[in-house]
Amino acid sequence: LGTDWYVVGDPNQVETFEVAFLDGIETPEVQMERPDSSYYFETKKTRFRIEHYFGGAWVDFRGIVRGSQNV
Repeated sequence: LGTDWYVVGDPNQVETFEVAFLDGIETPEVQMERPDSSYYFETKKTRFRIEHYFGGAWVDFRGIVRGSQNV
């Protein structure tokens, strides 16, 4: 975003942006490959996978203002 700045209105007065989570799970799920797997013994590395499913949408764009130092 560089030098841009944003001012966001109070969410109690202006609904600006809405975020939803799949099945209501708000925290990411971290999965680690077991150390007894063949991949670990061949490479001596551990693999992780992080899953976090969410989506967002604008409700009313007038609740946020973008500015820049370049103006």
